[in-house]
Amino acid sequence: MTEDIKLPIKLTPNKGKSIFLLMAFLAFLYYLIQDGYKESSYDYLSISITGLGAIAFLLFLFPNIIFLLLDKDGFTCGSLFFKRRTNWKDITDIKAKKSFGNTIIAWSYTPDYTPVKRIRLLNRKLGLSEGAIPCIFGIKPEDLADLMRRIKTRHDDSLNNE
Repeated sequence: MTEDIKLPIKLTPNKGKSIFLLMAFLAFLYYLIQDGYKESSYDYLSISITGLGAIAFLLFLFPNIIFLLLDKDGFTCGSLFFKRRTNWKDITDIKAKKSFGNTIIAWSYTPDYTPVKRIRLLNRKLGLSEGAIPCIFGIKPEDLADLMRRIKTRHDDSLNNE
C-alpha cells in the first residue's frame, strides 16, 4: 500500500491562490492610497498592514522559500529563513485538525523526545497540538495527513524489519 509513494516529495504553496490573494491585497492597497487616504494614523496603519500582506503573498511565489519536504526519515518544513526538521521516529498521531479557524496538520511527540519539552507542556495545558504545520501546500489537509501517516508507517515498518 505504501510502496507506491516515491520519495522525496516536495510540496510548495498553491501558486494560483497566492497570485489571487496578492492581487486582492494590491487592489485593496490601491484603494486605500487613492480613494480612502485621509492622512490619519488609522490610514497609515491600514496601508502598512495591507502592504505587509501583499509582500507575504509575493514571497509565496518564489521557489524554495516556503516548502514541505517529505522523505523516508522525516520531513522538513521551510519558511523564509528557517527550516525545521522532524523525524518520523519522534512523532505519533498525525491528523488534520481545526485550530483557530484554520486547518493544520498536527501531531504529538513521542514521550522520549525532549528538545521541545517545555513548549509541549504549555501546548498541552492550553489544549493545543504539540507540533503543527499549516495547510498551504495545495493538497487537502486530510490527504496530506494521510500521506504523512503512510510514509511514517513505511518508516516504522522498515525499522521493525531490521
